[in-house]
Amino acid sequence: MSPKNASDEIGFHQLFNNLKSMHHSLLRGLFTIYNFFIKRIIIFIVLIVIGAVAGFFLTQNSNPYQKTTLLVQLNYNSANYVYSTIEQLNSELKQYDQSFLEANNLFHKGEPIIYNIEIAPIVSLSEIMRKLPDNNRNLDYLLQQAQYKDELLTSDIFIPEYKTHKITITAPMNTGTDAIKKTLAYINSNELLQKLAPIYKNSLQRQIEESKFSIAHIDSILSNFGKGASLKAPLTSSELYINTSNKNTDNLYLLLKKKTTLLQQLEIMQTDLIKSSQPVVLLNEPAFKIKKGFFYNKTIWLPVLFVILYIAYCLTRKAIIKGRYLHELNNQE
Repeated sequence: MSPKNASDEIGFHQLFNNLKSMHHSLLRGLFTIYNFFIKRIIIFIVLIVIGAVAGFFLTQNSNPYQKTTLLVQLNYNSANYVYSTIEQLNSELKQYDQSFLEANNLFHKGEPIIYNIEIAPIVSLSEIMRKLPDNNRNLDYLLQQAQYKDELLTSDIFIPEYKTHKITITAPMNTGTDAIKKTLAYINSNELLQKLAPIYKNSLQRQIEESKFSIAHIDSILSNFGKGASLKAPLTSSELYINTSNKNTDNLYLLLKKKTTLLQQLEIMQTDLIKSSQPVVLLNEPAFKIKKGFFYNKTIWLPVLFVILYIAYCLTRKAIIKGRYLHELNNQE
C-alpha cells in the first residue's frame, strides 16, 4: 500500500469516528432531556394545571378593550377647537373625572363609555396646493421637504388646512356604537360653532351661486365666439366652433382655464355644503373591534411561563452545583 493510500484511509477512518462520536453525543443529549422531563413529569403536570386554573380566572377578570376609527370632516374652520377639545377630553379620561364625564353624558354603569380618544389629520397635498397661488415660491420648497419630513405635513401649521381627519376611540367591551354618537355630540356641543353654522352655510351657498353665475357668463362669452359656424359642416355635440376671424381671442385660453377651475371649485363647495350639518361630520360607518393583547389569553401562556421558569430554575441550580464542585476540586489541588 502506498503512503498516499494509507493516509487517505486513516483520514476517512478518523472522519467516520468523529461522525459516530457526534451521533452518540446527540443521542445522549436527547436522552438526558427526555430523562429530565420523565423524572419531573408530576411536577410539570402540577405546574400546567395550576397555571391553567390561575390563567382562566385572571382572563375572566381582565378587561379587553375595543377600538374603532372614525373618518370625519371638520367644518367651520374648527380644527383648532376640535383638537383642543379632544386633548381636554383625553385628560379628563386619564384623571377619571367622573363629574365631568357624567355632565357630558360620557359615563355609564360605573365607568366611562370610552377609555381613550385620539385625532390625526389625513394628509392631502392637493388641499394645501389648492390654497396656494400657482407662482408661490413656498410651493416648491414644501413639496421637496414633504418627501423627507412627514411631521412637517402633520404639524400645527398645516392641520387646519385639512378637511378630513381620523379619530381613534378605545372603549370598554360593553360599549356599543352609541358611545360614538355621544362622543361626537360632546365635540359638536360648542355654542359658538353652532352659531357659526348658519353663517358658514349661507356664505357657502352664496359662493356656489356666484360660481354658477360666473360659469354661465363665461359660457355666454364662448357662445359669441361660436357664431358664424359653417352650416355646410354641422358640429357634433362634443365639438366647439371658435370663430378665429374675431380678433378678441388672445385671452380665450385663460377664459377656458378659469371655467375649468370654477367647475372644480363648484363641485367641492357643493360637496362641502352637503357635509356641513355639524362642525364634525362622520363620513364612515365605524364599528368597534375587539383588541386582545398578546398576553390576553392567560390560560395558555401562564402554564408555559411556569414551566419555563421551573426549567430555568433547574438549569441554574445544576450550574451552581457544578460550579461549587469545580471550586472545591480546585481547592483540593
